[in-house]
This record gives sequence, structure tokens and C-alpha cells, in this order.
Amino acid sequence: MISDKTLNLLIRSFDEDLEPAERSLLDKALSESKELREENEKLREMRGLLSSTSYSFGSGFKDKLMEKLQQEKGPVLLRPDFNRALHNGFKKVLLTGVAVIVLLLLSVYLTEGSFDVFTGEGLTSDENLISYIIYEDFNE
Repeated sequence: MISDKTLNLLIRSFDEDLEPAERSLLDKALSESKELREENEKLREMRGLLSSTSYSFGSGFKDKLMEKLQQEKGPVLLRPDFNRALHNGFKKVLLTGVAVIVLLLLSVYLTEGSFDVFTGEGLTSDENLISYIIYEDFNE
């Protein structure tokens, strides 16, 4: 496996002159590693292909590109119609949620006769307290 440092040296060696210590380290790694030699050959081929290809753009390309870039005034913001639709959808969900909560509270009130279920008041009776005390004494 090729180390990142060695691969970095190999890539840098194509574009710049390495220091003598780096050059000797790369040469040693190339002589010892078949995988590194293959990678070196692949990079040479790729660089040769890329350097042999020439790029040309049509006349007026630069002006068209600059015009397009100037038309973009900043980040693209959400359109107002989308914002309005999102706001209306949120209101519908909110109203539905409030209606469900009101219906649940009403059904609890009608079945229990009060809202003591939510506060915890009235849930303890003498029978429950006696059962709790007996249970505590039994477990000790």
C-alpha cells in the first residue's frame, strides 16, 4: 500500500523539483514498490493525455459567461408563492392539531367529570394508600 506522503511526493515531482532528501526518499520508494511504479506510470499517461488535449471556446464565450454571472445577483431565494403555500399549509396543520387537542380535552372532561387526571389530584384513595403501605411493609 502506498503511503499518502509518498504519493504526495510522486505527484509533486511532476510539477516541481523536489529537495534532495525528498528525491532520494521517492527514488527509494519507487525502487522498492511495484505498486508505486505502476501508479507513476498511470500518472505519466494521464498527464500526457491531458497535455495533448487543447481546449478552445467559441467567440463571445467570455462575454456570455460574464453576462450570466452578473445576472446572478446573489443566492437564489425561495419564491414568494412557495413561501405563501408553505405558510398556508403550516396554518392548516396547526389548526388541525389545536382542534385535536381540544377534542381530547373535552372527551377526558366528559368521561372523568374533571381535569384531575392531568393534575394528579383525586387519584389517591384510602384503598390505594393502604395497598401501598402493605406492599412497602411486605418488601422490607
